[in-house]
Amino acid sequence: GASLPLRGEEQKKVEGEGEGRRRAVLYEQCAQVLLEMNRTFDAIVAAENAVKSDMSNPHGLLTLARAQLNHGELDMAVQSFQAAHVLSKKTKKYSTLVPEISLELQEAKTIAQKLKQCESQGEEKTTKQGGTGNYAASGDVEVWRARNTIARMTMNAEGEGWQGVEGKGE
Repeated sequence: GASLPLRGEEQKKVEGEGEGRRRAVLYEQCAQVLLEMNRTFDAIVAAENAVKSDMSNPHGLLTLARAQLNHGELDMAVQSFQAAHVLSKKTKKYSTLVPEISLELQEAKTIAQKLKQCESQGEEKTTKQGGTGNYAASGDVEVWRARNTIARMTMNAEGEGWQGVEGKGE
């Protein structure tokens, strides 16, 4: 059957939703470009705008999670991956993303776990030396990045094949 034409407020609502979706796609693509340029903070801002523009699209959440992970915001990245995973499972249109998101979610959890182990080992050492040893609390993202790079290189050398999330895009 033919549908009735939309009028007034209904038309504005539909047009607004379409505009929000288009805006979300642009923000999400911008975030991916910023990630490629290693501008992780700017990528986070763009991805957050994508999510705000269209909360029904898991692509924005997925890109946000990747940006947060690359920026060293591990707990936030895990939360964003989880939200993208739930949203993808709920929406048939995005169900093909579920395996990819599941894999990246597991990688993020593994990284977070390894970092916490490193921090606790570092805390034990520096506590004996009189320091704090808590790099995450001090906000030293560069230390996290260095550890992430070393871990990635070590895992690659050991043949585990983990490549991290840098450079992955839609």
